[in-house]
Amino acid sequence: MKKLLLFSLSSVLLLGACGQMTNDDKDNQHNTTTEQAKNDHHKENHESDGHNHQNHNHEDHDIEVTVDTVVDKEDDHYIVAHGDHYHEVPISNVSKDDRQKIDENLKAHPNLKKEHEKKQEIQAGNFEDAEVSDRELSDWEGDWQSVYPYLEDGTLDPVMEMKALESDGKKDADEYKDYYETGYKTDVKSIKIHGDEITFIKNDGSEVMGKYKADGYEVLHYEAGNKGVRQKFTKVGGDDEAYQSVQFSDHNIGPTDDVMHFHLYFSNDSHDELLKGIDNWPTYYPQSWNGDQILEDQLHH
Repeated sequence: MKKLLLFSLSSVLLLGACGQMTNDDKDNQHNTTTEQAKNDHHKENHESDGHNHQNHNHEDHDIEVTVDTVVDKEDDHYIVAHGDHYHEVPISNVSKDDRQKIDENLKAHPNLKKEHEKKQEIQAGNFEDAEVSDRELSDWEGDWQSVYPYLEDGTLDPVMEMKALESDGKKDADEYKDYYETGYKTDVKSIKIHGDEITFIKNDGSEVMGKYKADGYEVLHYEAGNKGVRQKFTKVGGDDEAYQSVQFSDHNIGPTDDVMHFHLYFSNDSHDELLKGIDNWPTYYPQSWNGDQILEDQLHH
């Protein structure tokens, strides 16, 4: 098992502002959709889920210093990626064995910091259309739980308070909670994704399973200038009651094996109709996570 070193540190380095990128023409097999956003969804949920740390004074929090999180080395410090910002960790605080592993990884992968910043740009919605690619259900393989109950029981209230502080008085915590109440609301409490099957488990315990095939993607262009991507899947078998159209959005633009949460859109309408929905975006985290872990992710994503 990987050994983790935890340090309570303050954030000392933030990502710079992402540069504006130009649009390329998409491949003819995909359609580009332009949405006239009628609310702040593109700002709140497609710019790294609204977790913008550039204007936030971070409280101290635990940082994992591992081969997977250290992206650079400067003088007597390691540069540790933590969501959309960095921390400096004194090398002397890291054990000799871990230092050796980290140094070997940095030598073998000298562009880790640049790659991390590129990923952050993409997750903020800044990318070329031509960079987007098809994905398979295997990217979301596993068991997932809705975040909605944690909003309802107050677990995520600190997130709403943080957003209110960052808004400079534009919205208070209650207004943010109302916004996420609409966004997160769903009667599908959990999702199981295995192979080509998606099982939807509702609040009353009933289950429906559908078999799905990948059906391309849509790039969504927002008024704010950033973009989003929805990967589309269409039902080809399973229970009659299972949803016909399913779309995933997780702020990635290509295949990945490190999805920590995603937004799921589902209905019996066509994909074109489903794409029009921007007010409700049920959001799912790993089933194994508890409320504190989800809170930590949303505070420091």
